[in-house]
Amino acid sequence: MNKTKYVDRNQYVVVLWVTVVGVVLLASLWGYEWGKSSLAKNAISAYEKEVSSNIKTLIEDKRDASMAIAITLSENPDIRTMLCKICAPINFDFKKISKKLTANTNFNNVWLQLIDSEGVSLLRSWTPKKGDSVLTVREDIRDNLANPRATQTLSVGKFSLSVKSAPPIFDEQKKLLGLIEVISKFGTMAKRLKQYQNIDSVILADKRFRNRLVHAETGLFIDDYYVVNETHLLQDRSFLSELENVDFDHFEGHHIYGKTIVGRHLIKNGYGQNVAYWFTFSKKSGVNFTEMERILAGYIYAVMLFLLLLTVLFIVYCFKRQSDGRKSYYRQIIDSASEIILVANRNKVVDANQHFFDFYSDFSTLAEFHEKHKDLSDTFEQEEGFLQKYMQGIYWLDYVLQDRQKVHKAKIMKDSQSHYFSVKAGMMEGLQKPLFNVLLQEITEQELYKNQLEHLSQTDALTGIGNRLYFNRCLNKEIQRSHRYKSDLSLLIFDIDFFKKVNDSYGHDVGDQVLVEVSTVIQSLLRETDILCRFGGEEFAIIMPETGLVEAEASAERLRATIEEISIDEFPSKLTISFGVGQVTKWDNEKSILKRVDNALYRAKELGRNRVVVAEGNPIKRS
Repeated sequence: MNKTKYVDRNQYVVVLWVTVVGVVLLASLWGYEWGKSSLAKNAISAYEKEVSSNIKTLIEDKRDASMAIAITLSENPDIRTMLCKICAPINFDFKKISKKLTANTNFNNVWLQLIDSEGVSLLRSWTPKKGDSVLTVREDIRDNLANPRATQTLSVGKFSLSVKSAPPIFDEQKKLLGLIEVISKFGTMAKRLKQYQNIDSVILADKRFRNRLVHAETGLFIDDYYVVNETHLLQDRSFLSELENVDFDHFEGHHIYGKTIVGRHLIKNGYGQNVAYWFTFSKKSGVNFTEMERILAGYIYAVMLFLLLLTVLFIVYCFKRQSDGRKSYYRQIIDSASEIILVANRNKVVDANQHFFDFYSDFSTLAEFHEKHKDLSDTFEQEEGFLQKYMQGIYWLDYVLQDRQKVHKAKIMKDSQSHYFSVKAGMMEGLQKPLFNVLLQEITEQELYKNQLEHLSQTDALTGIGNRLYFNRCLNKEIQRSHRYKSDLSLLIFDIDFFKKVNDSYGHDVGDQVLVEVSTVIQSLLRETDILCRFGGEEFAIIMPETGLVEAEASAERLRATIEEISIDEFPSKLTISFGVGQVTKWDNEKSILKRVDNALYRAKELGRNRVVVAEGNPIKRS
């Protein structure tokens, strides 16, 4: 029967392993296809960015060369002579220069125009028409003549999309003679892109210029978009039919049609406005997919390595099942130890030694313990200086682990008695799941002795109230709390008037008795939150948290009157006390408030003693 169960378990493990491998393979196949698609998109996007960069370079080269030609012509003395109204006329053939530029440069069909200072066109290389003013139709020329400088525009005119470069021409006296304009059209740039990258393209001027193109060179429009360049693609009727179905208004980035990548590249003028659209038609075979193929090959190797690792883990698991039949970990609790030793999986105690149950004697099992306490820290007392569930926002166990050199202490109540423990923790090695060993060593005797010593160091031996050391600590703490929470805090300092006479007349023993009685009476009249300390000699101080100046002054007056009314039977002579009272301001620290209140006490003595004086800097607001 047991053998059958063992075989069934093995069959279950095998089925589970096969299922996992199948899921991994399916997920890997999906990941491969998704990755391939994503990487292909990235490669095509990079390719289109490169095409766009090359197009921008072509445009910039055209603009630069056009301006260079225009500036060169503007320096020609014959051009200046033609613009000179008093010079003898000369014969200057613009058509010849235009033909030379077409024959010897990449700027085919370059047009030249000479315009005088009054905006009259003197010569045009593309037409015999001359003598007409261009100021009414050319705002850029009008602006150039009004403010002479080399200008360049990229615009759509009557004929086509072109770059117009126009430097001004001056005579020797720096007087404006006119300007020479070089008009370089965009049609040939698509040919250059075809030569350099073997990319077919169509340049379309924006349809808002449809009415301006009265002499359109190609004469071809697609949905009111003017086709700038002549290309063999326009002879393909099926291509034209497909192009007419493209939504140019909403065409973004690039699209893939079969094996062709159609990209749109904006052509903008100097004002950042879209003037035309350069559509490129690239073959997918021209895209470099080497990086994609490298990554996909790495992905396949990674999947194979993962499956191999999964197989190795399965074999190791099977051997482990055969060797011990189940998961186990070594018990690390020593029952004979006098300390509480336990194992926790961060939030829950999973094992503990016998001393744990000796201390938590109400529970015989961990299950019973967890029914009442979800976490060991639930038994910790919430007291400053000791471990709590969260320390500075960090779980107590993590807090102990991050600083193992520090002495961490916990306070636990048992049978109405305080027990103190030093707490140490460490992470157990070699286990499949993270477990932590925690050691609680009882230090109750040492802690009580330490508390006793600390109490003695802060207590006045004669009166039993706090001494100057305790006062300084409490004042510093309360001032910080007052500043942090913007709460009221007042300080009272008083001493016994003519106390030296008591010592001189009755002796120091009687004087000591007077100090004890006065502190006892004053303490009985204060709140639990008020702190009475012997400041030194016959001088005392009272720290009054959550108390404003008016209340503090009233309390001081009440205490003064009480001491004054004490019968002579309780003291050897009639006693009075003088008070200095002050409220802590946002500018105060320990030294400044002490000085202000002490000065107030000094003034109370100067004014005749047995009175209350408010410190300077604390005007009382009475209702």
